[in-house]
Amino acid sequence: MQGQYPLDTDALRKGTVLSETQLGQITGCKPGTDAYRFQLMEIQKFIHTKTQCTARIAGDTIAILTDAEASVYNHTRLRAHVVGIARRHSLMLKVDAGQLTESNKVDHDKRLLGQSRIVSAIAAVNRSMLAGGGYTRSTPGLLRKVS
Repeated sequence: MQGQYPLDTDALRKGTVLSETQLGQITGCKPGTDAYRFQLMEIQKFIHTKTQCTARIAGDTIAILTDAEASVYNHTRLRAHVVGIARRHSLMLKVDAGQLTESNKVDHDKRLLGQSRIVSAIAAVNRSMLAGGGYTRSTPGLLRKVS
């Protein structure tokens, strides 16, 4: 399937790498430039929306990750975002609401309440994952011999 970019997404296979040369032709930009890097981010987003693959920018190339690589990569990215959420919430708590106008104070409190709910939900999930010791899959037998 082609779309915004002259890239056949149906031909993309997990474990392949789109080379600097290929990407230079697709983007029309010189590798190493800001314009090229911006185009790589757009192509990565395009691949994510048009395929079932995870694409990772690696230098001036884009790697289509295998399932094993995607599992680790996506988990790592998610954890980084969770840490970022916690850091931003902590900074939000440090805002001196006394220095805000009355309308800004109301907006700040609404945002803070929403963020608090998100952080609490994430913390609850983390606690339950630690307490449960993980998930053990058990597949029942499909056929049983009846005696």
